[in-house]
Amino acid sequence: MLRLLLAPLLGALIAVLASCRTLDDASAESTPYGIQLRERIDQWDRWCRREKLGPYNDGTRSKADATCDFLFLKDKRWDPDADEFSRYAHSIKLPAPHDKVLTIYRPGVSTDSYFRALCSNEAGEWVFRSTSGVTGVMQLRPSIERPRGLNQLLPHALEHVAYGSADDINWLSVLDSNSYPFSFFELPYIAPDRSIRIHRYYGSLEKLQRHEGDSSFHWRSYGPRLSAPYVDTSESRSRFGFVGRGVLRAEFEEAGVYGTELLVIDLHTREVLAFTRNFYAVRPAPNVAGQIGSEAITRACPNAPKLRPAKEFVSFVLKG
Repeated sequence: MLRLLLAPLLGALIAVLASCRTLDDASAESTPYGIQLRERIDQWDRWCRREKLGPYNDGTRSKADATCDFLFLKDKRWDPDADEFSRYAHSIKLPAPHDKVLTIYRPGVSTDSYFRALCSNEAGEWVFRSTSGVTGVMQLRPSIERPRGLNQLLPHALEHVAYGSADDINWLSVLDSNSYPFSFFELPYIAPDRSIRIHRYYGSLEKLQRHEGDSSFHWRSYGPRLSAPYVDTSESRSRFGFVGRGVLRAEFEEAGVYGTELLVIDLHTREVLAFTRNFYAVRPAPNVAGQIGSEAITRACPNAPKLRPAKEFVSFVLKG
């Protein structure tokens, strides 16, 4: 009888507890991730100040402890005007209507709601024109350092680009494979005299000599016992190229969101043949045993798996 009397009470208690957990979770989700990130950074800032590390190192602590060095980036945003390559990447205009930002943000909206709207309305792949008979392709900006570790708490301090779109090692690793559709791969760089020069890589010495004749060449290592021959030149042979760039809007910092784009371009006309766009939501990882967490949780749009990796996308648009 007692068990029968207690059963409804226990059921009600369980329902209340479950409701509390749901409300707590809902409260955490309703707070924009950017605010949550700032709160976590403030926790780190207080700890680093107390430990005299990072910006607060007064010379009494070893500089070898770089735990708090990420705080040097706290008040900085990545600069789309940082160098010639960044300026070029961000000067490319997308065709209409993709050049217009949709008005889907509302102050105070939860990150999840805003993120879902971004993914539904602005993420995806668009191919306007493909072409065949392409002999080589240019990566239009050198590799960009990606935020790692604690820098994930500061997603807007360094530029994110589409994975594989500014990673020359990634491309060099497939130069000599049968899956690589082009004869060569070009990478520009800024020479000591501030001129822009080009390294044109080939998958083998035989391929280089077939295209370059007796031109002088060099070797670049890109892995254990792996290297690619290349010529150093001032003239490109690529008609087409690709470039990755970050997407940053005023509201992204508040929401804890960032975006990336990968563009395939006709270098003669600056026409965008195709592009992909993806978004990411960043929130701090849960605290462990009351300690300040050291990483952030980043998730891409749910439709991200449908987006081709950079090499596959470029090869889909530009056919050898």
